[in-house]
Amino acid sequence: MFKRKRKAYDPELAVKEESLLFEFLEILLIGLIAVAIAMFIRTEVTIQRNVVGPSMMPTYNNGYYEGDTVYITRISKIRRGDVIVFRATEKKDYIKRVIGIEGDTIEFRIEGDGAYRVWRNGKRLQEDYILKDSNGVPKFTKLESCRPNVVYTVEEDCYFLMGDNRDDSLDSRDSSVGQISKSRVEGKVYLYVPRGDNYIKSLWRQLFG
Repeated sequence: MFKRKRKAYDPELAVKEESLLFEFLEILLIGLIAVAIAMFIRTEVTIQRNVVGPSMMPTYNNGYYEGDTVYITRISKIRRGDVIVFRATEKKDYIKRVIGIEGDTIEFRIEGDGAYRVWRNGKRLQEDYILKDSNGVPKFTKLESCRPNVVYTVEEDCYFLMGDNRDDSLDSRDSSVGQISKSRVEGKVYLYVPRGDNYIKSLWRQLFG
């Protein structure tokens, strides 16, 4: 019988094998981190929503029923005047503007031109973004479930939301919607992409004019 000779230990070969293992683990770790970052961006930072309906005219879908796209984020603080997307039902999201936050008082007063104006915390809002007629008068003649000259206080952890097309928007003025709790908010709009445009062009235009 012959004894098989034991292979001599080669420290250089062991180092090479160990180095390859570490390189593989490093690549694997980088890949997992990249996937995690991509998932975070996709689910928290940039979420796409298509705008349907006229309730946010003239800001979105101005002159047509659908086609504009917005991108929302869940990591940005929501302030008065921001546009947000929230869960209206299990299958439907709404997009509206934040008129009041927790603790704010909201009041509707009619003026000589026959249109309502919003008063927040005792001060009349300058709302250049809402839909107006050819004479520059806001198309704001409906209060739905709200009443004129009545002060409404925004509840804790809630928002008072309205569409920019005041006479064609189902929003916090209607008791079927009411004030929206923060837990129902999907995100805040950070980028608007008009119909026929694309993400990169719109982002460049928003950042650099």
